[in-house]
Amino acid sequence: MPLSPEDQEYILEEVNGFDIPIIKYDVDADSKEVRVKIDGPWAGLRSGLSVGYRF
Repeated sequence: MPLSPEDQEYILEEVNGFDIPIIKYDVDADSKEVRVKIDGPWAGLRSGLSVGYRF
């Protein structure tokens, strides 16, 4: 279902209203999708917790 221009504007306002320190982001919306490009020192950081047990 394509996004109407009103929906696109609403999404852009909502995402641009986020107050995220240190991270820079660029938001683009069209009728088919919403794209958010994230840039900053922590943008690529991923973490995980692994637990192993050996028999």
